[in-house]
Amino acid sequence: MAILHNLIIFTMDKKKNLFGLTAILMVAMISLCLTSCGSDDDDDVPETSSLIGTWKCVDSYDEWDGGHVDDYMVGYFLVVNADNTFTSTSSSIGSGTYTISGNKMTAKAGTSKTFTATISLKGNTLVLNGNTNDGIKFKYTFEKVTSK
Repeated sequence: MAILHNLIIFTMDKKKNLFGLTAILMVAMISLCLTSCGSDDDDDVPETSSLIGTWKCVDSYDEWDGGHVDDYMVGYFLVVNADNTFTSTSSSIGSGTYTISGNKMTAKAGTSKTFTATISLKGNTLVLNGNTNDGIKFKYTFEKVTSK
C-alpha cells in the first residue's frame, strides 16, 4: 500500500511539473506571437532621402466627375529636392513645396493647388496615388532618372 501511495504521489508530482512546464511554454509562445505578429505598415514607409532626385512619369491615370484620361503625365519629369521643394515639367503640376508623414505626401503648388497622395516606393519605381483639392483623382508611376 505504501508503494502504491508513493507511486501516486510521484506520478502527481510529475503531472504538476509537466503542467507547470506546459503552462510556461504556452505563455512564452503567446508572448512571442503577440510581439512578432504586429503590423507591417512601417515596411511601406519610404525613406525620404530615397525620394530625392529626378523622376520620369511612365504611366498615369487621372479621373474627375466621371471622366478620365490615361497617360496624360507620361513623359513629364518631377524633380524632388531635399529642401522640401519640387518642380515638374508639367504645367498642371508646376512647382511648390511638399511634406511627408509616414507614407503620405502633401504638396502645394502655387497659391491654390494642393495634392495629397499615398507614396509607394519599390526600388527605382515611385507610385503616387491620390487626389487634388479640385476633385481630380490620380495615380502616377515614375521611374527614377537621377539621384541628387
